[in-house]
Amino acid sequence: EVSKVCDIGFLPHFRKMGAIIDAFQIVTCVLTLGSFAWITVQPIMQNFQLEDLLDTSTQVATFHDMEALAYEFEDQAYFVGVNLLVVFVRALFLLATLQSNLGIMFKVVDQSFHNLAAFAGMFLMCQITFNTMAYFTFGSRFEDMSNLNISFYRCFSMMTGKPIYDELYYADPLMGPIFYFVFYIFFYLVMVNMFVSILLNGYDFVDMNLHKRRMEKEKNLMVKIYEELRQDVVGRFWRIFAVVGSCVQCLIKPLIACARDCIACCPLPTISFRPIAALSAVVSRNRTESDDAEDTGQTTMDAVTSIVANQAPKETFMQKYGEFLLMVFFMLNFVTFAHFLTRGEAQFNLSQATLVNPISYASWEETSPERNEDYSNIRSFEDVEQWATVFLEDMYRDTLCAVHEDGLGFVKPLELVNDCLNSHDTHQLVQRVSDWNTGFLNTTFVRLTVTPACYIPNEDPTSAATTPIVRATSSDIECGTSGCTDVLSEKSCMTMEGTDLNADLILNYTVPSTSGTSYEVKYNYSRASSDLGSFQMLGGFVFSFGTSPQEYQEKLQYVREGKWFTKNSASMVFDWLTYNGNMDMFTYSMVSFSLLGTGEMVKTSRTQAFPLNLYSGGGTHRILRLVNLVNFGIYAILVVYYIALYLRDMFRDLKRCKGSVKRFIREFFSDTWHLSDLISLILSFNAIIFLLNFVTMSFRSAYKFSIDATSKYQVPNDEIVRYNMAKEVDPKRMLEDDWYIMLQFENLSSTWA
Repeated sequence: EVSKVCDIGFLPHFRKMGAIIDAFQIVTCVLTLGSFAWITVQPIMQNFQLEDLLDTSTQVATFHDMEALAYEFEDQAYFVGVNLLVVFVRALFLLATLQSNLGIMFKVVDQSFHNLAAFAGMFLMCQITFNTMAYFTFGSRFEDMSNLNISFYRCFSMMTGKPIYDELYYADPLMGPIFYFVFYIFFYLVMVNMFVSILLNGYDFVDMNLHKRRMEKEKNLMVKIYEELRQDVVGRFWRIFAVVGSCVQCLIKPLIACARDCIACCPLPTISFRPIAALSAVVSRNRTESDDAEDTGQTTMDAVTSIVANQAPKETFMQKYGEFLLMVFFMLNFVTFAHFLTRGEAQFNLSQATLVNPISYASWEETSPERNEDYSNIRSFEDVEQWATVFLEDMYRDTLCAVHEDGLGFVKPLELVNDCLNSHDTHQLVQRVSDWNTGFLNTTFVRLTVTPACYIPNEDPTSAATTPIVRATSSDIECGTSGCTDVLSEKSCMTMEGTDLNADLILNYTVPSTSGTSYEVKYNYSRASSDLGSFQMLGGFVFSFGTSPQEYQEKLQYVREGKWFTKNSASMVFDWLTYNGNMDMFTYSMVSFSLLGTGEMVKTSRTQAFPLNLYSGGGTHRILRLVNLVNFGIYAILVVYYIALYLRDMFRDLKRCKGSVKRFIREFFSDTWHLSDLISLILSFNAIIFLLNFVTMSFRSAYKFSIDATSKYQVPNDEIVRYNMAKEVDPKRMLEDDWYIMLQFENLSSTWA
């Protein structure tokens, strides 16, 4: 390789097909041999003895050397693997040079290279676009989209025939199908066919040239191999002969020089060449004059061309590429800003720790037939009861007491603290989920909202005998996430047992207890859109499972004896709040069970992690939050700038159309890019508005933790009046405060999502 470079030059040599691969192959071979040599001379390879691992005085040092050697073997495996790959690729190149048909693949790629390079650039940009969309849309709920690198791989694998519709739908029922179909239509039906068309175009050209060569009777492959071998053998002998000739020349050169000097001493007749020289001078002069005339004419044309070219204004680099570079900067700034703001991988891990693991790990045994059941097998509210028993036990198992003494905070097991009550200014019950996620409310950790099913007499005489009552609650929607309480005030509803659901829905049931006696139970009903307590204020009966294991067991029994784990319920929604101090992020999680009129149990689960501190706190993430504040300012400025440019173009075209709005709309939006820019600017503007709405929410900046009752978060007076909350002295007020806080966190999670 060095000899070839010296003969024809560096750049001309590496322009040849296969030259770069040859050089890379030599480098990998040298690295492979060097790694073998390096490992061989290591002391552990030469002096290793098994006794060194058994001897306590040399055990640690020997193990350390063996660990280092293992990593060196791992590095060596990379060199060997890459080396083998390059060797086989080079073998294909050499094989392609023997016969034109064998090199058709490389020739097609070479012929289509420019189109393929342009296509690859556009394909990569489109792939990155869909990749970032998938990351920000599904990253918090889908593991394969929780990281930009993994998201890129997953999107590429979708294009190569590995669909993930179910996973996308589970992560986001709204955006999942949209992303799935748009991605496949654009990539699988458009981009892939464009790629194939580019290759087919190149193949047609190469095939035409191959056909011409066949017409010229290209030599047979075996004949070419024979000639190559013959030339190689003859060439080798010729090189040997050249070396011998050079040696002989070195020996006889002095003798020839001596003979030439002897001849020079003897005078010879002088021959005159003057006439020939004179004739040559005349011819040379005439040729020079002709060339000068041609050069003068060419120089004149070049001067005219140069003057004309200099009169045209030259575009500077920024004028030519400035807009493109600004758009790239705008895109990178937005991706960086959104990435550090949402922290998709952290959100996904929090969702796994606070929602997916707790609900999926809850399993129980059934006896008829004998089997293990879990969340995925829930088909009735009786199954929900079994699941809730195990789930709540897991959620409340790691309940601790946070103690504040002498200006310091401690977390201690309950058995080490006497009377750990949230009413004490130095105590706080906290529930830990997956070690680091804690519940922080005073009266509620897990909340249950039950939407009662409304049953009415069956007025159809043909089926009344077999089905005396029918469900009047909507049979087609998920009551857990949509709300189905309007029917309770519109019809004279009753339960399956025939108990009336009266109009004001303040129920007093006589419920049989487990001991066989009866007692009166007053249920806490929240009216939709007006009363605090229910999930998303959709209405229903609200049960707070409290903050301790004893409380949740009492409330769970309370729900059982009310016969709500039956068809008396149209839906059940469990939701809870946690805080992770390591991430400085809150997580709102919910699980919904809705029984449709068909008997199908629809399960929905959702979690959303988000920070309350956007520009402060966050521990190790504080610097990133400050950087993100700058990124957001740049992003907002660029959005305003592009809006101004867009409006300028609109008014310019409107003026050109002489005020005709119809003509302006027809001509302006006939350009697809104008429509694309409009959609992009609207989405960017909405993103800024949503973020500003989140930032300016008063609860976000005002909320804080505190064990001390005098410094804890206080519900604003206008909100107390709005939701008709109880007075401070009423024991129910602490429960309503927590319900108000949960409502605010529901709103924050929805805005953030």
